[in-house]
Amino acid sequence: MPHLQRDLVHDRTIIVAEERAARAFGEGLAPPQNLRDALGPLASDTPIAGCPFCVGNEHATPPAVLTIPPDEATQALLPSASWNSRVFPNRFPAVTHDGNAFSGDSQRSVQASKEQFPARGQHEVLVPTARHATLGAQLSAAEWTRTFAMIQQRASAFRDSGWRWAALFQNVGAAAGASLAHLHAQLVALADIPDVPARELEAGKSHLDRSGKCLWCETLGSEKAAGARVVRESEKFLIFCPAASRLPYEMCILPKCHQSHFEIAAQADLDDLGCLWRGITEVLERLVPAYNWWIHSAPFDSAALGHYHWHIEVLPRSATLAGFEWSSGWHINTVRAEDAAKTLRDHWPC
Repeated sequence: MPHLQRDLVHDRTIIVAEERAARAFGEGLAPPQNLRDALGPLASDTPIAGCPFCVGNEHATPPAVLTIPPDEATQALLPSASWNSRVFPNRFPAVTHDGNAFSGDSQRSVQASKEQFPARGQHEVLVPTARHATLGAQLSAAEWTRTFAMIQQRASAFRDSGWRWAALFQNVGAAAGASLAHLHAQLVALADIPDVPARELEAGKSHLDRSGKCLWCETLGSEKAAGARVVRESEKFLIFCPAASRLPYEMCILPKCHQSHFEIAAQADLDDLGCLWRGITEVLERLVPAYNWWIHSAPFDSAALGHYHWHIEVLPRSATLAGFEWSSGWHINTVRAEDAAKTLRDHWPC
């Protein structure tokens, strides 16, 4: 029987309706194609002449602000490569970078009183490999560790430049909004905190005031104890499917040790995360046609927070949003979080 599931962190409601999955396929709709089949021949390790992110096409992007030189493996495969990974400004930025990251409550309140004002920020692209990799599972655990370390470096640079917060995310597959097949992440520093992370911060503060405990630490403990929604546990992280998952196979990755800021995570954490991420991509790309993931971290201008816990959210595009979702704000999920977690566990690479 369909039931409502509340997400107290984001103040949203989910309808879990397993029966609708059977109804959809009964009407002749095919299950979603997996990402490996969807990409087809584009999933190649060799450079593509028309790809602006491949080796030899550096002229198609702005100059890099961060470059990692090639290692032996890259040089063996691509002798002409002068880099392994690179970060550069987005040619089509969503925000305006005029060099003036405003700060201070008085200035923010002035902006908030207007209906229109400049969208200040800094928009960058991170290409994790010189190879034309289109699948996350084509990257090794070491390459993913390096990718997260580069995101961390750029987050620290945004903090030092006076920006307040940054959207750190990746779109994989056309259905997830990726306009280019070559794997890349996007880093968007902002002058203020957007609505979703602001709600997370508020929910965490309210919970700490009421209970004296971190909401995410409590969630981690309860999910680990229950076990049914846990996908994987490592030395440093817990991966689970949230009870109020918006779409099938949605995951949350939480550090087991309380920490509010991603940019100060230790190298051991990044090493562990790289290994986990290799497994996550292997599983997802065999199950879904596309996915998004993002890192949520505390504001750059805040000290260590007892009420906030940095984390990563993974949202597979395993279903299409339609009229009900857009008109109501409520998602309909056809797979229980417990069943999704079991499927992910069963498909996890050995």
